[in-house]
Amino acid sequence: MVKSHDIRDIVISHYKNGKKAPEIATLLANKVHRSTIDRWLHRYKQSGSICVKPKSGRPTTGRTEKRIYLVKQRLDSNISRRSL
Repeated sequence: MVKSHDIRDIVISHYKNGKKAPEIATLLANKVHRSTIDRWLHRYKQSGSICVKPKSGRPTTGRTEKRIYLVKQRLDSNISRRSL
């Protein structure tokens, strides 16, 4: 199975060989939309890399392994709980 990172590498190599976004989309048999190729090329021109930047802001904390374990333990316990 082809990963999107591999396809991005192919797009960048075609771009370096002088191809434009519509030509690259045709070469890839229109499996990747032209706007996606444009976005990848724009990112490559700006940063010199095709990697996605890490998101800024507070990281998510709701689905940590510790919390998942605590919820499973609470649901599996035989302690009777009262609903409000």
